[in-house]
Amino acid sequence: MSKPCNCKLCKENKMMRHIIGLLPKKEAAWLTDFYNVHIHKDMDLEYYYSIVSGDWPSAVEILTSALHTAKAKRKSL
Repeated sequence: MSKPCNCKLCKENKMMRHIIGLLPKKEAAWLTDFYNVHIHKDMDLEYYYSIVSGDWPSAVEILTSALHTAKAKRKSL
């Protein structure tokens, strides 16, 4: 059995899910929706940062494609 992740994001998610489980249904639904919007923004930010910093496994391919697209858009202006 693998060891559970101990990163900040996973710890926060575990705590938030626990708190949501303690709330009445209506409030739990609202907080779940609110949390999901913000957690996905945070995850997207980490993903894009890891690409730009070169840490993401396919960062070179993604950045090369983005540069090609940007150059094509600039030529069309």
